[in-house]
Amino acid sequence: MIAGAILWLMLGATPPISLGVEAPEALGCPTIADLQDRVRATLGQDPFDDAASRRMTVVVSTEGSGLRADLRLREGERLVGERTLRAPSPACDDLFAAVALNLVLLAEPARALEPAPAPEPTRAPPPRPRPPEQAPIGLETWAGVGASLGVSPGIAPVITVGAGYERPTWSVGLETRYDLPRDRDFGGGAVRADLLGGAALGCLRWLRFGACASVAAGAQRTAGDGFEQVRHTRTPFVAAGVRGTVAWQLAPGWRLRVWGDGWAPLSRTTLRIDGEIAWESPPVAGDLGLSVGRGF
Repeated sequence: MIAGAILWLMLGATPPISLGVEAPEALGCPTIADLQDRVRATLGQDPFDDAASRRMTVVVSTEGSGLRADLRLREGERLVGERTLRAPSPACDDLFAAVALNLVLLAEPARALEPAPAPEPTRAPPPRPRPPEQAPIGLETWAGVGASLGVSPGIAPVITVGAGYERPTWSVGLETRYDLPRDRDFGGGAVRADLLGGAALGCLRWLRFGACASVAAGAQRTAGDGFEQVRHTRTPFVAAGVRGTVAWQLAPGWRLRVWGDGWAPLSRTTLRIDGEIAWESPPVAGDLGLSVGRGF
């Protein structure tokens, strides 16, 4: 449809033109004023003069299920050129866009002959910044300190030492721990408990975060002091738990890690003094700590 516009490029420099449009009202096509405004907006000037000897006549009619526009250019009484434009749609917008283009080329053919500006070179989008990723270490050892609750009759200091193997998305490890004894007054004396054990850890990792499942086993010692009959007991400690970690790289191969554990003891310890329960381990326990690790 638009290809017909090239006809007018052969007409050279042109003086002002007058315009006539004939279209059935039932088609709802733009008016002659709308068509002129569209051409003026494209050219940035007014090429129309109702008194001009050069006249373009546009006759719109239906053709099958579409429309056609017969364009005739006259210089006085002499027919200079003609062109038929067709649109498969019964809507006038596409057809009148092509008519407007023909008028633009007729009014300013030199404008159409200007070479199209070269397209800007396509630039690849900048790479998306990747969040800081913890480099895989492989073998790692660590030592840490923290505080535990539920393993002894109070909040107890805890010392951990461990070693493991780490990949970018997972890690496994073994850790030993010692929960130092803590005392609590009972009657005329005091009771205390400590824990020495170890845990196996299996973790999933994402960036600096880790989520672990763990199984722990060890020996829990309890004692009562200041009583007529001093009691010292040793009971097995078995528990299943979870751990959450957040790690930061301090230097190449060195990491600082904050960890928190939650435990569900599978065996519980009860200390009795003179038939009374002086202390009993709770059904859940937990600890929070800080460790420094070295990778190899």
